[in-house]
Amino acid sequence: MRFFYFIAQIILKSIFNVFYGLKVMGPVEETRDRPVLFASDHQSFVDPLIIGSIIRQEIYYFAKEEIFEWFIIKDLAAFFNAFPIKRGSFDPKAIRIAKRVLGSGRSLMMFPEGTRSKTGALQKAKSGVGMLAVRNKVDIIPVCIYGTFKLRRSFLKYPGIIVSFGRRIPIREYLDRTGPRKELYQEIGDRIMDEIANLWDKSIAYSVPLRDTK
Repeated sequence: MRFFYFIAQIILKSIFNVFYGLKVMGPVEETRDRPVLFASDHQSFVDPLIIGSIIRQEIYYFAKEEIFEWFIIKDLAAFFNAFPIKRGSFDPKAIRIAKRVLGSGRSLMMFPEGTRSKTGALQKAKSGVGMLAVRNKVDIIPVCIYGTFKLRRSFLKYPGIIVSFGRRIPIREYLDRTGPRKELYQEIGDRIMDEIANLWDKSIAYSVPLRDTK
């Protein structure tokens, strides 16, 4: 891990702990021996920073290509190992970068829903996460982040933000499956969102509800 990345992790986690009552639930797996896909719901632009501050290694993630047009923001995104992806369409360049990241033994974080929730509710997964996992033969770790949709409501509350790590989904269960690939990829995406929904319910049970999710 880069020294300044490590320092940034400490600073960010301290900020989220002190001002947003960050609570981590479930085991944060060490994945240095083999890359994995961390798959999380997406509520806020700060989600990658929060999750990245918890995982004790450098991870990489997709970010919408528009932010790489913004002054300073693009440099910060690059520092935190983000790379651009075109939303709403297949992006072969981003897929090649993801393959290279995973092939080099580094883990990747992505958001199966494809974009931030506009209502605070969980959304249906896209098939891309399943495709990446199968093609690169990597396991998936579901992650639920709760409390960031309306971030101001979590300010100075404990717990304000809850990040829950689920059980690893072994990709070997799917590698020998036959049938249409797209259906298989969607099945994996749906399983991930089911796991995230279970973690979501546990987060609500642990915490005083932070927002109206209807």
